[in-house]
Amino acid sequence: AVVFTAMPAANVLAALCAWIARRGTRVVTSHHSPVQTHNRALDALDGITGSLASVHGVVSVSHTVSSSLERKSPAYKAKRVTIRNALPPQIENLLADLAKHSLPRKARGRTVVATGRLAEQKNYPLLIRAAGKLKDVTFNIVGEGPDREALLALRREVGADENVHFLGHRPRNE
Repeated sequence: AVVFTAMPAANVLAALCAWIARRGTRVVTSHHSPVQTHNRALDALDGITGSLASVHGVVSVSHTVSSSLERKSPAYKAKRVTIRNALPPQIENLLADLAKHSLPRKARGRTVVATGRLAEQKNYPLLIRAAGKLKDVTFNIVGEGPDREALLALRREVGADENVHFLGHRPRNE
């Protein structure tokens, strides 16, 4: 029912395929870097396909990225929303309080894969704290970055050494 994309070429292709298929599939595209860093032709195509009726939202991970979309059409810009990667501390505290009152759920045998730069804006500490409570779930974290050592320490602190695995950088196709 909904396709969420996270790469420039996927933004264009998913929107176009959903529009051609005419099946009512909604597409939500996302931008993780300013569009000036993309191929110019791909950026132009994104402006066209992002205006299609099949695209229901255009998510940016920061206000800087969102402002890079200013040259897009009014139809495109009307779909923009900024959802920052990291949650404000007061929201994380609220979630932690809610988790204390939740009933435990069984997730035995499940695997969660997270990919991205090991940096503050990706909010991996929240994932690792969750992993400390979900011992029967495997967490594979793909990526490198400046927060690696702090995240390894947090993994030890929350007792998630057995179920959280740092896999390092992997080629995009892998």
